[in-house]
Amino acid sequence: MMKKSRNKVLSIIFCAFITLWMIGTALSFCSYLGERTESINRWKASTYYSFENNTAEQRVHVSIINRVQNKIEELLTEDNLLYSRLIRINRWFNKFCYNYNMTTSLNGTVNNNRKSQDVVVRNETGQLTIFADDVNIESRVLAVSEFHQYLNSKGIKSITIITPFKTGAISTDYFGVYKNFSSTKNDELVSGMRDNGVEVIDLTTQMTDMQEDALFFKSDHHWLPQSGLWACSVLADWMNENGYSIDESYFDLNSYSIEYADNMFLGSLGRKVTDVYYSTEPFPILIPEYENEISVFNSKLNTTLSGTIQNTMYDYSKLDYSDTLESNMYDFYSYGNQGLVEIHNLKNHDNNKILVIKESFANVMLPYMSNMSEYVSAIDLRSFDGSLKKYIEQYDPDLVITIYGISGYADFEQFDNRSIVNSPFYFE
Repeated sequence: MMKKSRNKVLSIIFCAFITLWMIGTALSFCSYLGERTESINRWKASTYYSFENNTAEQRVHVSIINRVQNKIEELLTEDNLLYSRLIRINRWFNKFCYNYNMTTSLNGTVNNNRKSQDVVVRNETGQLTIFADDVNIESRVLAVSEFHQYLNSKGIKSITIITPFKTGAISTDYFGVYKNFSSTKNDELVSGMRDNGVEVIDLTTQMTDMQEDALFFKSDHHWLPQSGLWACSVLADWMNENGYSIDESYFDLNSYSIEYADNMFLGSLGRKVTDVYYSTEPFPILIPEYENEISVFNSKLNTTLSGTIQNTMYDYSKLDYSDTLESNMYDFYSYGNQGLVEIHNLKNHDNNKILVIKESFANVMLPYMSNMSEYVSAIDLRSFDGSLKKYIEQYDPDLVITIYGISGYADFEQFDNRSIVNSPFYFE
């Protein structure tokens, strides 16, 4: 009886949604008939599409429609039973009835103003990408600098790796009312940290001879696992120049075979615009060709896994899904974001300890960073519920590595109301 009632409610919601969209489509089609042209290859959020050029009556229609759309999508999370079906209906209406070249997720509005990072565009190489907002870099620099000063006062080596921002051909261009600040903010971040005595590896400057479209997934803002391996090789170079003796062959792509998942991948940006607008892509899996054995404490599973890198750092359950919009295959690597990962390399007996403070870009680095020392721990401050200071005191690392990019620093809203107490790197 309960199941029948639930199905009846869901059916009513589904029918109501279809009806609202049909009404919205009719109103919008009448309002925009003969007026819609898009001369450049970009996509803007549907809430803002030509709104400023409409008549007062048309604005009322569009405003009502978009308010309904926004409210419905606010209620629809990716865990919702009807999510993928309703979002696809939304995109099909936008594409074939509104004649949009592209739309993006209608979620993410802040005080009715859309953030730049909520707008998905196609760059000139055909990849999906986003814009970097004009964030307060000074507060980020100060917090990270104070953290590194604390480490240095304890005699702990430290290095910050700044990961590249996926831009393609939009590094300085305007698209409508949006501007990408990734290049200027990256420069401010690097120069600010170096001025404060922080040693920095700026991967953006390291990839001058590389094609950016070969570094990233086409449908995701993250980079490929091959790029994570390349970043490990850059880090290994720095470590060997600073007293370590690391076998850099572990970070040579020739030490791996590449397999591809049976299911195709639709990344974070692709899921925003859906497969109505963008196609799926192959998902690579790096298989080490060398002997390896590690033990990994996984805080997400709250258990310790032992075996090879594939058995302990790869979550094969992420490759099995029935709908691309309900999957996140990027979480295959390192089991995605989790508060704490502790790796013990059972083939390495140098007794060195590395602590990594990271965000999601490092997820495709951690499996291979296990070859850098006997012990490697990684903390994601967004979900770590312990005391960073106490962990550092107990773990006693030889080296602390922070791995973030512009998007990672921007996610820490605490930085905007900067005091060290509000900083993610505050450890009392």
